[in-house]
Amino acid sequence: YTISQDDRGFVWIGTGMGLCRFDGFKFSTDMVPDTLAGQVVGTSFKDSGGALWFGYQSGSIARYDGKSFELISAGAEINSSINGFAELNDGIILIATLNSGMFAYNSVTGKGTPVNGLEAGMYTALRTKGNAMLLGSQEGLSLYSIDNAGKMASLKVKVAELENTKIQDIQASLERNTYWIATEDQGIFQLVLNGEKYSITKTGLKFNLGSEN
Repeated sequence: YTISQDDRGFVWIGTGMGLCRFDGFKFSTDMVPDTLAGQVVGTSFKDSGGALWFGYQSGSIARYDGKSFELISAGAEINSSINGFAELNDGIILIATLNSGMFAYNSVTGKGTPVNGLEAGMYTALRTKGNAMLLGSQEGLSLYSIDNAGKMASLKVKVAELENTKIQDIQASLERNTYWIATEDQGIFQLVLNGEKYSITKTGLKFNLGSEN
């Protein structure tokens, strides 16, 4: 489901059977806490400090600092899948869930609070750049602005071309202000942002990938 690499070069792989680490020679699970063993890892994220964050379909959240795992409380009970992480300034980590909204976790204080101002939805993907936030859901893709503390978000634009389309993933392109949007059943789109305006292009058509997951 997800792959991330830590600062020591180890590759962490989230699977339907739990989290494992690849050291270049073998896969191992010995370092994963018993409380997380066997749980499905749906998403992962590396923050600016090098820590890895893992979101589980059970609603559990774990942070790995290179030495040990820490279970994270988002500030409320989460009974749905963790589907995305993103980072704001000053160590604020955004946590998007499928059915429980979004939370902003302060890595310094160790406290999490709900993000206000979001339209209700089943969130499936998340990406930020500065105070701009792309949020994918079962219903499509929206662009928000969000404050530095992660307390309040404001809707700027909905991507009309992806209305009622499930967003599977959002990845930043090497090109400035450009993103790759993976969808369910509609293939991959290239999104270019210019403030609150955008252009979007469907890709993969010449390879017959226009309607793939």
